[in-house]
Amino acid sequence: MFLAFFTLLLLVAEYFGLLSSRTPRTPKLPAWAWAALLVASYAVQLGVVRYAALNQLGMPDWRLTMPIPVIDDRGMPIANGDAVTAIVLILAALQSYALLALYRARSISRNLLWIGCGAMLALSLFAPALMSFDMYGYVRGAVLGVSSYTPADVPFSGDYHILNLWFDGPTYTLYGPLWIAMVQAVTVAAPRDCPSATPRTPRL
Repeated sequence: MFLAFFTLLLLVAEYFGLLSSRTPRTPKLPAWAWAALLVASYAVQLGVVRYAALNQLGMPDWRLTMPIPVIDDRGMPIANGDAVTAIVLILAALQSYALLALYRARSISRNLLWIGCGAMLALSLFAPALMSFDMYGYVRGAVLGVSSYTPADVPFSGDYHILNLWFDGPTYTLYGPLWIAMVQAVTVAAPRDCPSATPRTPRL
């Protein structure tokens, strides 16, 4: 219910032009402050994901064998599910706002961006939970390579036996070189240059 209301609110704001490139206004804080906000909010988001993954209702037993708890990507059937959904949406809005402000910063250190990206990458690598099973699918595609389009009826062994639990035999996928080509074909028509904003003449 909350998600539907939030989506409707975004549609109304978009219809009346409240989400233009000049809005919302962002305070002129240093770039490092916005980068720190992005990293901190991402860390909080991973904590919420862990809570949701460990408190799912009716989670099948085989999911307990996964090396990392995963939120059921068909929804959030968890205790306090509405509150968790609201927190995730608020964090997403906060991250979008911080990223917008970071884009608007006049001077951004490349080292700052590398540090921020490195911190978020480290958080992702050591995250105790995942939002979706897709990550296991990416690993499966990377292991099979081109063979992921025509997988053999052979189960994974060793450390990759976890993939058998989710996919339950050979399944076909579009992800891989073909998917990249499809994405490029869809996005090739998009404009490459964004119209630059006309600088305002300062009043004397």
